[in-house]
Amino acid sequence: MRQPEKKIPDISALPQPKLPNWISGLGRQSVTWSCLAAISITGVSITANATLEEVVVTARKTAESLQDTPISVTALSGDRLEDMGLSRITKLQNVTPNLVFQNTPAYSGAGNNAAVYIRGVGQKDFVPTIDPGVGIYVDEVYLGRSAGAVLDMIDIQQVEILRGPQGTLFGKNTIGGAISITTTKPNDEFGGKVDIKLGTDDRQNIRGVLNVPLSDTLYARGSFGSLQQDGYVFRPFDGKDLGNQDTVMGRLAFRWAPSDTFTADLSFDYYDDKTNGPPLLTTRVDEFPESATAIPGGNFPFIHNLFAGFSPDFGGPNPIVCTLPDAPVACFTNANAVTGDNTNLGTGPNFSEMENEAVSLTLTWELDAFTAKLIASHRSLDGEFASDRDGYAQNDGEPAVPGLPIMVNPITHYFDTFQQDQFSVELQLSGSSVEDRLNWVVGVYAFEEDGENINPVDFTTVSIQSGGYFDYSSEAAFAQATFDFTDKLSATAGIRYTKEDRDYLPDQYIQEMPLGGLPFPCFNYSDG
Repeated sequence: MRQPEKKIPDISALPQPKLPNWISGLGRQSVTWSCLAAISITGVSITANATLEEVVVTARKTAESLQDTPISVTALSGDRLEDMGLSRITKLQNVTPNLVFQNTPAYSGAGNNAAVYIRGVGQKDFVPTIDPGVGIYVDEVYLGRSAGAVLDMIDIQQVEILRGPQGTLFGKNTIGGAISITTTKPNDEFGGKVDIKLGTDDRQNIRGVLNVPLSDTLYARGSFGSLQQDGYVFRPFDGKDLGNQDTVMGRLAFRWAPSDTFTADLSFDYYDDKTNGPPLLTTRVDEFPESATAIPGGNFPFIHNLFAGFSPDFGGPNPIVCTLPDAPVACFTNANAVTGDNTNLGTGPNFSEMENEAVSLTLTWELDAFTAKLIASHRSLDGEFASDRDGYAQNDGEPAVPGLPIMVNPITHYFDTFQQDQFSVELQLSGSSVEDRLNWVVGVYAFEEDGENINPVDFTTVSIQSGGYFDYSSEAAFAQATFDFTDKLSATAGIRYTKEDRDYLPDQYIQEMPLGGLPFPCFNYSDG
């Protein structure tokens, strides 16, 4: 049965909205009718020509339509990212199913740490003993650590989010998925753009791009960004606002295209992120008696309050003192430490500084039988972080009890230094055969990284140094092929070989025990 043709109503036939008295009728009516006109015109366009713009992806190392790609992938072009106002990589979680991407200072105080999960698989912090569950690739270069991986997306051509294990298409394999970022390459057109955003909390974002053809075969492209904004958690102790942003970045890229079959891309990246630390707040303190049974012997707030409430009237250390209405200000309690607003009462060091540098070279040959691509890159990062995790004032190093060799130590303070250098090289060969019914890719990959991650930590009972030094290497070979039996039926097979050597030297020891030795042999000073 033939369906009746649907007609688009004329704008003049639509009912006019009634506006509140406190809104300027003329201004609001103008905006409203502009929206309706756009909807009507769009409807006519779709009726006349019901076509969609084709989205081309390279998730399988070959350019193909997104609709023809038999894997779970979300693709966003650079123009689409700008239209949606997504200037930072963490915002991808707002438009991508099954993706959680947060800038989470989990255990360290790093203000630039990528906590990425796809389908529940990921990594919360950047401990060097564990590789990220979700790999982040910039121009096919794998970022070995999640620290410093919260990128501001300037001059991006496309972002692809792949779900599930990636082992037969990428040089460095990942188990949870991959986020592949492709930057815009230099071209033969002179042009540029500048983007300035001003907002609340003294937000000042300046970004710019300039493309310059240097000759008929050599092109250059530069991009820069300066992102600043005040934080939203205030620390009265030093007047700092936590959660602020102070980021400077730059990228310089060159493309040499001496022929139609060969291109060479060389890029330099710099990223510097300095903040006052993550916006942490104390929202609740487990007080006595819960604090006494939280762990055997009581948790750190319980032990701290034993000595904060020291009184000869109570026979020495006693947890009851910190539960009284006139408890000393040194007691770590809800009444003292929880402010109820965006105020952090901490007095310990709180900052995050991260510097990233990178250089990469990509050579591409379009040969008759196949395409060859060589990708080489060196990246380095240098970071230092501190976090006052308890968010309350303690007289660090002062006597806990007058006349006794017992000293006050912070309840929970974290420090972190992180340095990493990585070098990777990958050779890819890809092509098609059997009348373009067989598409294949093979590659070899080598990756090396070394660095250190030293973590001094202060607790009520002990100050320790954790962390260590790492030196890793990885070698891999991979291949994948897809054969199209028909236009609607195909089969894909892949194989991978990986060899990894991982050396880790712990640098862990007890620095001090402000409350004296505990009844454990490994904690006694006499044991070294």
